Amino acid sequence: MADTDFNAQVRETILHLLAEANRVPFLFVGSGMSRRYMGAEDWDGLLKWVCENAGSPMKPYFQYKLTAESEGDGKKNTVYPHIASLMERDFLDAINQPKFADWVETHRAEFESGISPMKIYIADHLSSFQPTLMTEELDILRKATRHVAGVITTNYDGLMESVFPKYDVYIRQEDLLFSPLMGIGEIYKIHGSATDPSSMVINER
Repeated sequence: MADTDFNAQVRETILHLLAEANRVPFLFVGSGMSRRYMGAEDWDGLLKWVCENAGSPMKPYFQYKLTAESEGDGKKNTVYPHIASLMERDFLDAINQPKFADWVETHRAEFESGISPMKIYIADHLSSFQPTLMTEELDILRKATRHVAGVITTNYDGLMESVFPKYDVYIRQEDLLFSPLMGIGEIYKIHGSATDPSSMVINER
């Protein structure tokens, strides 16, 4: 089957299901969206980026990954937090390098309040990404605002906020549990947000 035929079939199937449901859909957005429109990494890629950029005494990423896989149950949703926990110990030593001196001073108050330096390092990295790829597709999605009830995303970045700027954003679990949610015009960042590094679900803790 040609790609165009397949795409048309998928489109028709989705339109049929939406018409049958007779309600406005919620979008579930994973790292594929951020990779496509901003060139950002997925969870695995972010952890690898930390290893490659932090420097000594960080080990090559594959060592953390193999250790975590050998110590865990092999499930993706538990292996990455375990990898991050292993990495954090070495990252704390890595930031003693002179190249981190200004960065540490900038974030000292956050570290002293108990926020993980590695989470802040990742959040800073993610803040450099902007939706500059395939912008014509994003423009179409922006125009569909009134046809999208809300967004649930595992991404830390601000892509969805840039697409739906008028939607209310909920980041922390307590926001979801104790806020008067409307169920429409809302973005639920269930793994936290780079705008609040302490909220980011990365390690086992």
